[in-house]
Amino acid sequence: MNKFIALILVFSFSVFSFAREKNKIVSKPKRNQTSSISPNYEHRYQGENSDMKVLISNSSTIGKQAWNVGSQSSPPAETLGIEYKVSSFEHMYGAGIWVGGKIDTSVVGNMQEGIKVVSTGYEGNGAIQELFPGSLLEDKIWVVTDTVKPEGWDEYWNFPFKKVSDEDFYVRYRDYGTGTNVANHIPMNVEVIQKTFSWSDEYASGIMPVDLRIINRGNRPITEAYVGYFLDGDVGQITTPTYYEDNYSGYISDLRLGYIHNPIAKKASPIGCALIHPSILVDSLRYTYQWLDFTTNNIQDDNDAERYDNLMARGTVVNGQSSQISQLSDTRFILSFGPFTINPNDTINVVFSILSGDNVEHLKSNAKKAIEIYRLGYKLPFVPPSPKLKADVGDKKIRLIWNRDPLSAWDDSNNVANHDSIRNPHGNDTTGGFVFEGFRIYRSIDPSDRPPLESFTLLRQVDEIDEFEFNTGIETTYVDDDLMRGNTYWYSVTSFSIPNEFIQGQDTSLDTVRTLPTESSIRENWVKVVVPFTPAEKPNQVMVVPNPYRVDESYTFENGGWEGKTENWNENKRMIRFIHTPKKCTIKIFSLAGDLVDEIYHNDPENGYVDWELLSQSNRAIASGIYVFTVESDEFETQVGKFVIIR
Repeated sequence: MNKFIALILVFSFSVFSFAREKNKIVSKPKRNQTSSISPNYEHRYQGENSDMKVLISNSSTIGKQAWNVGSQSSPPAETLGIEYKVSSFEHMYGAGIWVGGKIDTSVVGNMQEGIKVVSTGYEGNGAIQELFPGSLLEDKIWVVTDTVKPEGWDEYWNFPFKKVSDEDFYVRYRDYGTGTNVANHIPMNVEVIQKTFSWSDEYASGIMPVDLRIINRGNRPITEAYVGYFLDGDVGQITTPTYYEDNYSGYISDLRLGYIHNPIAKKASPIGCALIHPSILVDSLRYTYQWLDFTTNNIQDDNDAERYDNLMARGTVVNGQSSQISQLSDTRFILSFGPFTINPNDTINVVFSILSGDNVEHLKSNAKKAIEIYRLGYKLPFVPPSPKLKADVGDKKIRLIWNRDPLSAWDDSNNVANHDSIRNPHGNDTTGGFVFEGFRIYRSIDPSDRPPLESFTLLRQVDEIDEFEFNTGIETTYVDDDLMRGNTYWYSVTSFSIPNEFIQGQDTSLDTVRTLPTESSIRENWVKVVVPFTPAEKPNQVMVVPNPYRVDESYTFENGGWEGKTENWNENKRMIRFIHTPKKCTIKIFSLAGDLVDEIYHNDPENGYVDWELLSQSNRAIASGIYVFTVESDEFETQVGKFVIIR
């Protein structure tokens, strides 16, 4: 088993346009870049159908600056480098791989001490590219979105076609050839094959693995080599001026987790990156972590030797601490590891994962999930299915009923279940075992047609009596009572598993990693229930709410009304509600002059209410005034009432 090195990279942030890029390079010399043959640059978003959308280029750069790679124009104002759930929040200005080492540049090849060289995919000082694609059409981004092998695959990649996620991106870039030369920079003759993966499944929300094959295409070894990631990110709402100055970068050594967060902006979500597999020995490595900004914590990195010595090969964490958080600033970040030797035609495999989450704890959880996804060969772990769910509506209460089918869920890859004689009664004859652990009951009071997952709260958990969780015993019913008539409720019952575990490394000196339990999706069996008003039991029970209806008041969900959520409200959402209506009736609405405004037919033996959108039969908004309504039914005599609209 290859040894794992949990290296997690931190993202510093900046999201402006070309004008802000100029501010970034004050007092920093640019490297001049010339080109005789143009590389075939391309950028595009990965994860369009997932919660995290990342702008990627075919020259290592990711984030907003991926747009600028090979382009003479700045990106449109609405361009986001990394978007996670909320479209108005930015996460990444620019980031890219760094490869550093010592190379022998002498004619005869007998230098005792090589030249220090660093090739950067993104460096922050003017975004000069030192890694770039070839000039052929095939050198663009390969998007593998189905099971059909793309034309030209075998000739270009020379390895088997294998689609592993919902969306696979492949790119190949290098620091030599293609007619692009960077002044005062010596190429290392490295080529990088980059694979990125994303899923629409909720389990992988906020996770995008990046698999790198770093190849020495030169005829001499690269000695004392280091691989790093430079991150220049911005977290915050783009409508807030200088939001990127409210960022901090953090590093957690036991996870080798680096991240950037904005503690001031509401709804801001952190960004991070975890390097989860280099194919080298853990004991031979040194790690460098350094956060930087533009004023208080800069160190010289103007040339390759300074980049190598100060930012890649130093081998220290900031201030020598195991956990480090920077001050609020427009922060950047470098995380590097090494040394090792890359001989001619040798390949170093490095896998990291771009991560986001609802908060820092969620980010940590996603880092562990990313390790599990990699360990399973970029497959999502087994998730027990949700049970079939039924909701019975009573008087201000709802009774949920579900089945026990998920209890038989079996996962061939679960090592914990495999070593449990009850969960795996077949012993060594099989792998894995029964992994179901319990049910979780969730509720949302969001009235939307598709409420966000974060609106759901946990009402109850029931689980097996064993070494895990709370040992409540399994139940298959739940009653939610004391509910509000007329309100919308969403319910879901999920299934969750026991954890899995594996050894991170080849010997007992490395830890056993226990992964998080998996859980089925809330959306898999969710049901929507509107708690009804009781139908009329005697004459003259129908009421109008609110009455009077005032246009200058808010009757949205947040204010106790039925006009939906404030963020989605518009003039077409206005309405009044007739409650305690007969099971079958006709409601007619008249002006004081006796003109028929609208007519509503109602036939529902369970729900005793009718909504009216304050529109006439000709679909026009009604004016202020007093209106008369009648309720005609076969059960009771006709009821006559009034309501008032105030505009």
